Amino acid sequence: MSAPRVVVSTGTDIHPFERLMDWVERWIAVDPQRASVWVQHGTSRLPQGAEGAELTSQEEMRRLMSEADIVVLQGGPGGMIDAWVCGQRPVVVPRVHDLGEHVDNHQVAFARHMAAQDQIDVAEDEAALHALLDAACAQPGSRRIEPYVVQSSETAARVGTLVEDLVRSGRR
Repeated sequence: MSAPRVVVSTGTDIHPFERLMDWVERWIAVDPQRASVWVQHGTSRLPQGAEGAELTSQEEMRRLMSEADIVVLQGGPGGMIDAWVCGQRPVVVPRVHDLGEHVDNHQVAFARHMAAQDQIDVAEDEAALHALLDAACAQPGSRRIEPYVVQSSETAARVGTLVEDLVRSGRR
């Protein structure tokens, strides 16, 4: 049996996301043989022990997600939709404004909302991310879901509804 495949994406935002890279690097360092890790790292550095690229096309990212056992994303809706289309329940680490990772904390609010809707697992600290990665490695295939099959207009409408619900709730 081959090692579980982990795909990590920081998305396409211009802000570095070194916190996620550090967390992934420390997880790999505990046992470099337990998984193969591929990272789309954007403006952040590539974690030691991982392979990856600064950016990749949506087509290539979806191919990698489809083949992965575990998908870890930043908190933007685009990556979540890609994961769902690929039949993956993503682990989401939202970017935090106070750490210089984004312009505001909308990813924190959105990730918490999607977790409350049971659509993702959110990891807001390193221990939570490591626990989710360990659990998924112990049971390859456990993060698989029925792939979402939607047209782009349907996807936009669904994301719009989720954002409207979040705004209406008054959570920040």
